[in-house]
Amino acid sequence: MRFLIFETDVVTRGVLTDVLSSIGTCVTVDNVAEAHRYYRKNDYDLVTIDVDGPAEAIALLERVHQHGGRTLVTTQREDVEHIVSSLRRGGHGYLLKPVTTADELLDQLEKMELATTRRVPSIVAS
Repeated sequence: MRFLIFETDVVTRGVLTDVLSSIGTCVTVDNVAEAHRYYRKNDYDLVTIDVDGPAEAIALLERVHQHGGRTLVTTQREDVEHIVSSLRRGGHGYLLKPVTTADELLDQLEKMELATTRRVPSIVAS
């Protein structure tokens, strides 16, 4: 499996990278312009998108959705309207930041049918 991770939060980016790299190949970026560039050049089984950043993050979310790709949204905002809006724009699942354990991510991957077993040991950010 191939994963593109766009995440600005260092702790969350570390957990996403650790877990997803144990399942497949990861490209990890911390700015949305770079995420757009990588997405344009490659196919990914899942793109994680930090929607708390610039408006271009929502454009990336919508673009991946338009091309039939799967996305996992990360956000620090807990308000329901923000989460629902992100899901309507193309998110297939979401995680509240900071993500500090593998279990949170694995739960979402299982819901998205991208992982069926918990082959990854629990990872706790330090």
